[in-house]
Amino acid sequence: AVHISKCTLERLFRKYLGTTPTNYLMNKRLNTARVYLLDRQYMDISIAEICDLCGFRDYSYFIASFRELFGISPYQFRKKYWSGN
Repeated sequence: AVHISKCTLERLFRKYLGTTPTNYLMNKRLNTARVYLLDRQYMDISIAEICDLCGFRDYSYFIASFRELFGISPYQFRKKYWSGN
């Protein structure tokens, strides 16, 4: 659609954004999940539903990826935030 190769797109993406398209999208999805976990409007939505809302098909992969980026599981993150600790 944009008349450039996948390799060129990845190179330009890395040059201007400092990351690969895959990593960029993963971080966007995980940060969106983090926002949902912090938003009072989504307090009653399960973590599995947030996983689905953010486009993850595999719940275990979502948990592992979230933990890798933020150092804590989504459940622990939500619990820590809403308990005030």
